Amino acid sequence: MINRPPRAQGLAANISNPQAANLARQINNGGDVRTLVKEAIVDAQIHKDWSRVAAIENSLLRVDDRTIARHLGAVGTRAVVLSRTDEGGLAARIPEGYQHGLAWLVCLLFVRLDSDIETARAISKSFWSKARAVGGFGVDWGSTPLCFPPLAFGGPSRILLTESVGRGETSFLYEIRDFTARSVLAQENASTGGITSLAHILWGTVVTGTNDPLADLFNEDIWCPGFDHPAFAPEMTRLLAEASTGYDGDTFIHPECMPAPVANDFARSMVNEQVISQVIEGRLKPTLGEQLEGASVRISKLVPNSLPYMDQLLISIWTRANILVQTLRIPRTGNPLEADAQTIADFCRAQGIKNVFMPELASPIGANDYPGYAVGMDGVLVKSGVGGLGDASSLIQSLDWEGVEPDSDLSGVEKLPFVLVIEKYGVMTLLGRHYQPPLWHAIKESLSRAGDPIALMKKDMGRFWQGAPEDLPWALDAYERALLPERAHALAAQFKLSGGAVVQVTPGLVEILQNTDIGEDCPSQFLQGGFDVMYLVFRVPAQAYSEESDDDDADEVFLIDGVLVQRWEEAGVQHLQLDGFITRGPVDGSDPFLTEVATLNVVVGETSTLADLYSQMDLADGVLKQALDLYAGVMLYMNSRDARVQRKDEHAEAAAALAALNRKKRRKEHYQRLNSSVDAIHVGPETVSAEGEGLKLAHGRHGVKPHYRRGFVRFNQRFGKGRLQTRPVLIPPVLVNAHKLAGDSPGKKQYVVGSSRTDEK
Repeated sequence: MINRPPRAQGLAANISNPQAANLARQINNGGDVRTLVKEAIVDAQIHKDWSRVAAIENSLLRVDDRTIARHLGAVGTRAVVLSRTDEGGLAARIPEGYQHGLAWLVCLLFVRLDSDIETARAISKSFWSKARAVGGFGVDWGSTPLCFPPLAFGGPSRILLTESVGRGETSFLYEIRDFTARSVLAQENASTGGITSLAHILWGTVVTGTNDPLADLFNEDIWCPGFDHPAFAPEMTRLLAEASTGYDGDTFIHPECMPAPVANDFARSMVNEQVISQVIEGRLKPTLGEQLEGASVRISKLVPNSLPYMDQLLISIWTRANILVQTLRIPRTGNPLEADAQTIADFCRAQGIKNVFMPELASPIGANDYPGYAVGMDGVLVKSGVGGLGDASSLIQSLDWEGVEPDSDLSGVEKLPFVLVIEKYGVMTLLGRHYQPPLWHAIKESLSRAGDPIALMKKDMGRFWQGAPEDLPWALDAYERALLPERAHALAAQFKLSGGAVVQVTPGLVEILQNTDIGEDCPSQFLQGGFDVMYLVFRVPAQAYSEESDDDDADEVFLIDGVLVQRWEEAGVQHLQLDGFITRGPVDGSDPFLTEVATLNVVVGETSTLADLYSQMDLADGVLKQALDLYAGVMLYMNSRDARVQRKDEHAEAAAALAALNRKKRRKEHYQRLNSSVDAIHVGPETVSAEGEGLKLAHGRHGVKPHYRRGFVRFNQRFGKGRLQTRPVLIPPVLVNAHKLAGDSPGKKQYVVGSSRTDEK
């Protein structure tokens, strides 16, 4: 049993016509369909009443009769049948010597890729003015432009529109415009894959005389006798192109003028081919390559119960991993559905899609049952949202990431390390809603340990992927934004799940490190912290960004908010990964936002040095070089003899203080304090001054001016029993001859950090 979607209003507007039942009964009882339908069409033309013939195919029992009736309906509306007794400008143009005339519809065709009806009308009005100004090319373009897409250009509509404008009446014109706007919107809602192209037919009339309207109208060898359309077409289409240049967007113009039925069918096929070409060039080839390996098209006939005139084709275009890219509904033409289907199939194959299938529906449907659906290979209707996931439905619940509304007041969180800010804004809820529950459970378990989070998630996806194994790497590349979270989100989730430690690097230690040389011969054994996952909070200017910024960025600052450090062993190899969180915001530090996560992943051997780590990165990447240097300095400090390391449970204290307050006494500032506090390990002296830690005073030679001497690291300081062990010792910067200072401290000399200590000169 198929789960039916809600009824789509407006998609089955052409309901059956009870007044045509009498004519249909005559045909069903053996009457000649050609003779009866021709007579009915001419009668409808003469008496301006289409009730006996409109939608007659709905009541015809035989498929062949329906096909013939549709074809005659198209041919019989190529022109308006006129009589001298008619009112209006069309009848006045019947040549002398004739009692009757035919106002042939001369059509031009253009396609707007943006489906903008208003722009199309503006283009038609511009052309209308230009054509009238040069005499019209022998065509009467009417008192107002006539321009509509194919869905409003069928059979009786084009005849009634032409007649009403010929009489100077516009009410019916505006009714059709409103209908067209609603129908285009409904058609877009029924298809997937974005806005599709829309063709527009612009027409005028050429009146010729006739003594036998029925014979001439249905003689398909005759069209607009005496009108040299091949001669006029180039100039007409040139004017149309000129009219379209004043409007944004792409407009494609067919270089011929055509009869109404040809223009109608050509417009439909042109748009269909244009849409399919856009999908192939814009969505398939960028991910599949020129050979379109793995692409397929499914073409299914839709013949709704009790409404056979609503039969149409449902085209669905699929890429690898059974992922639906586009659906397209193609209303019937005057040809049998099988012929239309074969035309589309041939076009798709010519474009390079080898796999074209025509699955039959597994069960009958109603007229409103297919919008928002595609047809599976088994003939069962598939929701477009489900088809859009394809085999990825075993991993994710939606192609889009749903936003998460915070469930509490988050004022003050901007003061937290950014990895915690992301977590506060609901990253765990975001990921939990996006991934299928079994996969999400596995991801949480994987992210509870150190390792590259994206690599860990990809490994879990491989376990739950239900499609062809070779399609998963392709899908992860082609649909990366749907299958994988932003790296910052994955890191924030991993930091929470793994119980990562926040290490607050004090401003005093940052200043010491900025004035200390770390030699490239620094052994990697001194670059290990006490945690597998930790976030080092720096909030120092990102030098690479500062150098590239211009005057417009003077009120903003780029900071390395912190570096997320992870160490782990895999297959006997030690890995070190640094993720630098770069923020941008006002100089006062308020309302920063994340602008980049810079990642460095290196292998660390037992005898590796800092130089070995440098060799595994692009030293031109200033952000990563600065992040690695900051990390190395903090680790050396934490491993040095006199390191100052202190744990401060500020968040726990703020929570306890808030809990101790009566609810009525709690104020906004209490919650702000809670939101902005964090339990962290503080590393380094709070400040650097002549009286405090980190900066030493020294007397130099007589006559030497006061100056800073950079700090350095001594890696082979021996200690322990027999002085057999070694440890790093950080020699802090020195202010030489500080006693000679009479004013401000001397400026800090700029040094190039080398592999050994830089000597003063």
